[in-house]
Amino acid sequence: MEGLFKEGDILVTGRYAFDAFVGSNLEQVIKGSGIETLFICGFTTDQCIAKTMRTALEKGINGYLVSDCTATMNGFFQWKTERKFRGNIVNHRAIV
Repeated sequence: MEGLFKEGDILVTGRYAFDAFVGSNLEQVIKGSGIETLFICGFTTDQCIAKTMRTALEKGINGYLVSDCTATMNGFFQWKTERKFRGNIVNHRAIV
């Protein structure tokens, strides 16, 4: 979408799986840019978000699932995923 990115923005490329780390340069971007905390938002909380969160935490990256900026097919899947990461859950108010 035109205007979505501007020159100098950090872009992650190469992702081809539910987990945003798989096949992408995400880890290199995080470490190379001095990013200390990763806030994860998006769709299919129980799939893409959960897989990306798990990998971030396994790699020692300070990651948080932003609960009100994620969504999935039903409330049970959302609840189940948030429960799994209960120590690393925030809402948008905590980061704005």
